[in-house]
Formats: sequence, C-alpha cells, structure tokens
Amino acid sequence: MFICVMQGTPAYAANTRSTSFTYSLQITGGIGITQDAYVPTGVLMDLGLNGAQDMFVLGMNMYIADTGNKRVLAVDLNTMEYRIIGEGILTEPHGVSADRHGRVYVADSQAVFRFNSGGDLELTFERPTTPNFGINAPFNPIRVAPSDDGGVYIVSEGSTAGIIFMNGRGEFLGYFASNNVKMSIAQRIMRAVLTERQQSRFLRISPVAYAHIFRGEDGLIYTANRGSDVSISRHSISGIDLLADTGSMTLNDVGDIHVTPDGRMFAVEYGSGRIFQFQNEGYILNIFGGGSGNTERVGLFASPSGIGVDDKNRLFVLDEVRNFIQMFEPTVTQLQLFEATKLYEDGRYLESHELLRQMLIFNDTSFLAHLYMGRIYMQLLDYKHALEHFRIANLPFLYSQSFWELRNAWLRTYLGYVMLALLFLFVLWRAVKIADRRVGILGFAGRLKTRCNEFRLYRDLTAITYVIRHPIDNAYNIHAGKTGSYRAGLCIYAALFVIYILSQVGEGFIFSQDPDRFSFFNATLYFIIIPLLFVGVNYYIAQIHDGNGRFKDIFLCVVYGFSPVLLFMPLVILFANVSTVNEAFLIIIFTYVLLIWSAVNIFVALSEIHEYSFTQTVASLLITFFFMLVVVLALSILYMLARQMFDFGQEIVTEVMLRV
Repeated sequence: MFICVMQGTPAYAANTRSTSFTYSLQITGGIGITQDAYVPTGVLMDLGLNGAQDMFVLGMNMYIADTGNKRVLAVDLNTMEYRIIGEGILTEPHGVSADRHGRVYVADSQAVFRFNSGGDLELTFERPTTPNFGINAPFNPIRVAPSDDGGVYIVSEGSTAGIIFMNGRGEFLGYFASNNVKMSIAQRIMRAVLTERQQSRFLRISPVAYAHIFRGEDGLIYTANRGSDVSISRHSISGIDLLADTGSMTLNDVGDIHVTPDGRMFAVEYGSGRIFQFQNEGYILNIFGGGSGNTERVGLFASPSGIGVDDKNRLFVLDEVRNFIQMFEPTVTQLQLFEATKLYEDGRYLESHELLRQMLIFNDTSFLAHLYMGRIYMQLLDYKHALEHFRIANLPFLYSQSFWELRNAWLRTYLGYVMLALLFLFVLWRAVKIADRRVGILGFAGRLKTRCNEFRLYRDLTAITYVIRHPIDNAYNIHAGKTGSYRAGLCIYAALFVIYILSQVGEGFIFSQDPDRFSFFNATLYFIIIPLLFVGVNYYIAQIHDGNGRFKDIFLCVVYGFSPVLLFMPLVILFANVSTVNEAFLIIIFTYVLLIWSAVNIFVALSEIHEYSFTQTVASLLITFFFMLVVVLALSILYMLARQMFDFGQEIVTEVMLRV
C-alpha cells in the first residue's frame, strides 16, 4: 500500500474571543447563560478535505474520514503533520476510529478495514455469512469502534437488530445492545386487539437504528440514535444502558459523539451546530457553539460531522460543508472545574473544596459546583453543610442521604430523652384522669363541651369524627337535616384546601414541590371546579334516575367523606418532614389509604341519600364521570372558539387602525 506523508503544516488561524454564548445547568433546574467554557483558538484549513463525514481523536492523534477524497488523514496534533491512509483501497469512508496500538479502523460503504500503525491493510471485515447474522440483514457500515482484540463494533445503516460485533479474526459474534421498541398509545391498543397474523401485516414496529458509536477508556460502549429527542447511551457489557434513568438532556440530529478518558461526554448537533458537554453521570456541563447561517464566523458551524478532544483538553470540530476543522481551548473556569472534579475523584477533598469555593464566588448558581461541594462535605462527614448545598442544587435524593445521617445522630443523642418525656406525659395524664374521677378537676372541660354543643355550627363541624365510625348514619342525618349546613361544609372544604396545599408544598424538601413553581391559582381553580362539577353533574343525573339526594346533600356527603384526609393527613405531612426517601413508601401507602377510605365513604353516603343499590350507585358514578368529561371537552372547545374569535377581532381592529 502506498502511504503519502505530508510534511507541510496546515493553516492555523488564531482567535481568543468566544463567538457564542455558553449555557450550563443552573440550581433552578433550567439552563442559563454562564462564563465561557471553550473559546475558538484556531482553524485547520489546508487539509484538502472534501465532504469529510467523521473524525476521531485519540491522545495527540487525529483521524479524519475524508469521504469525498476516498481516504483517511492521520494528523499528529503535536507537529500538525499528516499522512494519508487507505488511498486506493477505500471507496466511501463514512466512519473512522483507532486504538492504543495505533491500528486504524475505517467503516467503508460495504466493509470495515483495519490498518496497522504504519498504514498497511491488516484485515477486511466483510458481510458475515453465518445464519445468525440474518439473510436480509443490512451491512452498510457507517461508524466503527474497536474492541480489545482488534475486533470491531459496527453501526450499520438501517440495522435495527443492534450493533454488529466481530472479533479480531473477522468472525461475527452477534448483535450488541439493540434499542428498545417505542409504541404509541394507538399501537398499544392495536397490539392488544389484533391477532399475531394481523399484527405481522398491519403493525410492524422496529427499534430505532443506531447512528454513532464510541468506545471509552472504561471499555464501555457509548451510542447515540438518529432523529430528535435522543440522548447518549452508555452500555454495560451486557448491553444495558447505564444512563437510561439519569434524565440527561436530549439532543436533536446528533452529528458525532466523543468521550474523554475521565468520562466527560461530548456531542455536536448536525443541524444546529450546538456542542454539548456532559459529565460522567449524565449531568449537562455546558452548551456552546451554534449554526453559522450565511456568515463565516469562527466558532460557528454549517454542518458539523465530527468532534474530538486531545490530551491537552483541546476540542476539535469537523465541518463537513466548510471542509475544515475548528479548534477550541478550555477557559480558566473550565480548567478549574476539571481540576476540582479530578481532585475529588482522587480523594483530595480539601483541595477540591477550595477550587469549588472560588468558583462559587464568581458563579453561585452553578449546579455542578454545589453538587460536588455537597459530596465533598459528605466525604468529610459534615452533613449539615452537605444538606445546604444539596438543597440549593435541588437534589432530593442526596439531600435525603445527608438528612438520614443527621437524623441518626440526633436520635442517638436525644432518643432517650424523648422516651422519658413521653413516659412522663403518659404518667401525668393518668394521674390527671385519676384525680378527675375523685375530685372532678376536668369538670370545666365537660361544661365547655356542653356549652359548645348548643351551637349548630360546632356540632356540624365535630361530626367529622362521627363519619369515621358511622358513614352511613352520618349520610342519613345529612339527608334528614340533622347534620350539616352550607356554613359547616364550606369550613370543612376550606380546611381540606389548606391540607391539599400543605401536602404539595409543606411535606419537606424531599417530598414537596418547589413553592416557586407551584401555581396557587391553578390549584385553587382545580380544587373549586372539579368537586363542584362532580356535585352538580351527580345531582342532575340523580334527578333523571330517581335519586333522592338534594344538591346540598350531595355536597355535604362529598365534603364529610374526606374526613379521614382532614383528620389524619396532617400527621402524614408531619411525618414526611422528618422522613427520607427510605420511608417514601410509607407516605405513599398512608396517602392512598386515606384517599381510598374517603372514596368508600363518599360511595356509601351517595348510595344512602339516593337510596340506590350497589349496582345503581356504580352506574350513577360512571355516568357522572362521563358527563364531567363531556362538560370539560365542551368548555375547552368553547374556550378555543372564543379565543379564535377574539384574535380575529383583534386582527381586524389592528388592520383598520393601520389603514386609517
């Protein structure tokens, strides 16, 4: 094979100012503008590229799949000298990769080629002929990653079975890490009702094909799919995606991915030109770059198709349309973050803490700075300060771990005193009860209760304790006019609303919503409309189906039915404030028990006041829910029509004013 070694140095244009904003993850949970992470410092222009579709950087070597020129360029990033590999052999190189032994792997249109460190062809990976590969399975390599024995992981265009895995002798070993099948609601319904034969004809669902692959220093395989709303996946040896549950930011139209030795993940979007950097757990570090449009600004891209990072932390981005490579260097802030995380990983927590403290002086909204500060305090057993940083970073799970440690320390210190205090209160209460039986020291309480019972509102309000034991009798008393009034019902309803608000924002940091994001107006609107809609619709349905309940009766039965929530939910809220995620299942169970208990109370109360059988009550409720849905849909349609008419009228008025 003929290898041409080029001694000339590619053109290099320097620039030290960023031409795009840098965004990072903020403590609010959103993305906000922050200090520059990388600045464009050079352009490699004289490589003679023609529609290059991929680039791979390993150490201080760069490999470019120069598709239009049917070759691969190997660039030494120390000297900027380059040489040509595969000329006369390659026909349409789409992807390129390399390993630590200097071997170069090229994904061509119909095969994958492996070249040695000198550029000589070692092995050609051709289409497998074994039955387990599949007779009709496509073999159109577009991306490639090496394995330890000189074998390859191949992304084949249109292959939905997964990544093709071949060993160092060119033998097919199987498919690796196929995507999960995603079905719409309509497809799920069709799958449930169609036979297997009908499904084979009318319901053909295939997983999404992979588009990019990278093998990291950790030996794990990183991939990205085609299309929109995709994310980088990190696959274990068994093919499981280790980043599936991290909730990392989604990407659109990925052009290429790269993973650094310390686990940072880079991705560039082909269409928008944005560059994404994630840390090894999937958290977004920063976003920068962008599309160049009709300009020729350094730092922006027309169609980026390759990305890589060398040992000096310099970032390189290949532009397929403009046929050059742009180079970025990290800023001081970015290098500080790299150093701080490296020190943390090495166990040098105090040094890492000092760097992060300096970073927070200039940017106290940095999510990652607070994340690592909290972790450092955790390692130093300073759980109080860890708690503060995890709360600022809005990390309930890590906050829970710190709180668990603080709670354990508090219990070890004060549990004995708490038990003694409870024992003292119990003994005191028993002594008061004995003294009351002898000398009647609590007689004033009985007289006060008797006095209060003279007021109807007091009796109606205290009836909530009676509902707990006798829901049917209470419904009868409501229907007979012995219990309940609109004043009492509205008071209980207001108390339920307060309980609802507290359950949303008052269950502690771990279980509550962020008060700044909680819409009090929407909560009030839903809390008023939905119950009253249920009461109104059920009343009219009862009038049609011979129900005996009045509007007032139904309203009071619903309100009193939630007595378990009113009486016991405050205890659940208090318990949530001293709980961790380990006790989350108890909070969920208690909440559902109270809601089911309330639903049963309402069911039996409606059955009593309407004088329905069990079947009639179920039918009445189903019809009620159906017509509630109809009313909501009708109101939504009316709202949209009114909104369109308003917009139309506004446009007419605007047009008339402009013409006048």
